Amino acid sequence: MKPPADNTYDAMQEVKELKKIPLNKKFVKDYDNIEGAFKKTAKEQGVEDYDKNIAAKLIKDSAPVILELKKHFGRPRPKVSAKKMNIQMKDVEMDSMKTASYPSGHSVQGVLIGKVLGDKYPKAKSAFNKTAENISYSRRVARAHYKSDSKMGEKLGNSMYKHIKQNKMKKAPAKMKKKSMAKMAKKSPVKKPLTGKQGSLPKELKDAILAAPAKMLKPSAMKMMKKSPSKMMKKK
Repeated sequence: MKPPADNTYDAMQEVKELKKIPLNKKFVKDYDNIEGAFKKTAKEQGVEDYDKNIAAKLIKDSAPVILELKKHFGRPRPKVSAKKMNIQMKDVEMDSMKTASYPSGHSVQGVLIGKVLGDKYPKAKSAFNKTAENISYSRRVARAHYKSDSKMGEKLGNSMYKHIKQNKMKKAPAKMKKKSMAKMAKKSPVKKPLTGKQGSLPKELKDAILAAPAKMLKPSAMKMMKKSPSKMMKKK
């Protein structure tokens, strides 16, 4: 999906919509650092075993796709477009605003990380999703992105998350198969071979011993097998 072309009515409406959002530098700064924002949320939620490497890896893995799309669409940042439209608009200057505008990388990575962390730490799922939402919205508060940038970023983040989850599900059956096979092997009864005087027992007793799993033989049965056939016959 292409973004609205520059100097069009739709683009102008998006710029005017951004102007209505109050600037909040603290809110913007709090959510500009994606890794830091999720780490803070984890701490607030009491996630003691939080793995900070998850966010770092997802940011690194998703960056090439995001940058390629930004390069492809080459959409100017809202401040640049506003100037061309003779609309005065202040923004919050950040180092993360040096690339093209569409799609919003923060929105992509925020949603992606929020969902992955939500799966790993279910008790903090809603909090991580809220952090993702704030990361995405903070870019519009900074006037760094149009609404369409953010929405496409969120959509892309969801697509990446689904892709990761589907890959995990494809790998799961193989792992489950190995586990089930190992489990079955443990449960499979082991036939105990005839030992000692058991070899001289009557045929029907030999067959019964060979057919019975070793771990299923009761102590009383084991005791009986130690006795000679003649003694067993006398008791009868």
